[in-house]
Amino acid sequence: MPKPRPTITTFSNSAKDFTWISIERPDPSVRRLLIETHHFLPVDVDDILRGLQRSQINVRDRYLAMILWFPVYVKSERAIVGSEVDFFVSERSVITVHRGEIPAVKSFLARMGAKRERELLLSEGAGGLLYHLLDLLYRHCFPMLEHITKDVKAIERAIFDGREREMVEEISVVRRNISEFRRILKHQDTVLRTLKRVDPYYLAVGWDLYFAEIEETLEKIWSLLETHKENIEAYKDTNESLLTYRTNETMKVLTMVNVLMLPLTLVTALFSVSVTGIPFAQESYGFWIVAGVVLFLGAFLVLYSRLRRWW
Repeated sequence: MPKPRPTITTFSNSAKDFTWISIERPDPSVRRLLIETHHFLPVDVDDILRGLQRSQINVRDRYLAMILWFPVYVKSERAIVGSEVDFFVSERSVITVHRGEIPAVKSFLARMGAKRERELLLSEGAGGLLYHLLDLLYRHCFPMLEHITKDVKAIERAIFDGREREMVEEISVVRRNISEFRRILKHQDTVLRTLKRVDPYYLAVGWDLYFAEIEETLEKIWSLLETHKENIEAYKDTNESLLTYRTNETMKVLTMVNVLMLPLTLVTALFSVSVTGIPFAQESYGFWIVAGVVLFLGAFLVLYSRLRRWW
């Protein structure tokens, strides 16, 4: 099956001489476009095209190259995975490169389809467009966090409803998703701090105000993730404690049954020995006498163990 070709979408504001180019599903032809047409350094282009598994930023004299990873929920697998969005930001353009997996990017492309919305977004220049893109990408994290919140609450209810065994897998799924969410967003605060510290001229005046909002949004996301991590770890420990307690109770009952049966087995074994002189062997009610002795001994052992609080 042939590999899909890149989809390149261009939006321009001629009055502001500013362009946004969205490149979806990049291939080697995109490398030539970025290097030969837009004159980006090959090292920056190669970092993007090879799928670097971490966020990073490189600030150059006339542009910045930034790689950011964002979480995407795969419903069929009940898993959160990372998807990469790359940015080349210069005074006259913003170029984004992605694989078409992030709903936020698709949503932003749809917004750009309306002429008035497009002109408004492009009129703010590189800093404004970058802000709106990042703001939407980060805000799309909140529905996934809400989903995790519901999963954690469902696990809490199930644990205390006595469904500990069912929750072992559920806890593992949620822990995996929280861990992956944290891994994806790790180091992004460093990237944003670098962006704030450098403050390139092509991001326009007022970028620090844009940045403050993005930084605050990221802090909220990270705070929610920390809360979810603490909660799921607490429920994991609680679930394991309850499972251990129930297992111990089961083993306790089985042990007591074995202990109670041992004397009874001994008595019945003695009376079943094929030798002369067995008590009650010749009595017409011998069987019932032996049965009565066994039952009496069993009742005595049960009562004694209860009085001693062995079970």
